[in-house]
Amino acid sequence: MFRAIREFLTFRRMIGPFILQLLFWAAALFVVAFGLRELDSGDRLVGWAVMILGVLGLRVFFELVLLAFRMYDRLGQIRNVLESVDEATRPISVMEPDPDADD
Repeated sequence: MFRAIREFLTFRRMIGPFILQLLFWAAALFVVAFGLRELDSGDRLVGWAVMILGVLGLRVFFELVLLAFRMYDRLGQIRNVLESVDEATRPISVMEPDPDADD
């Protein structure tokens, strides 16, 4: 439990994906309610289109936003693997200066 709190306080654990999921479901409920209102007002084509295309559009948009978080997690995994590789076999990183280079 303390580890989870420490990860949260040190920004090692992201809460953005969780918040984005909550926002998606709130927006999806709003879109469906709007579509149902359109169905009730007699405009069936617009109501169904809003409900179907609106929720699909929201899903695609939120997946694109979540993709940034997933890429960040994957890059962290790649970094951890590269750090565990033996120094002799590890390729030279662009971010690290070459100790053998003459300035």
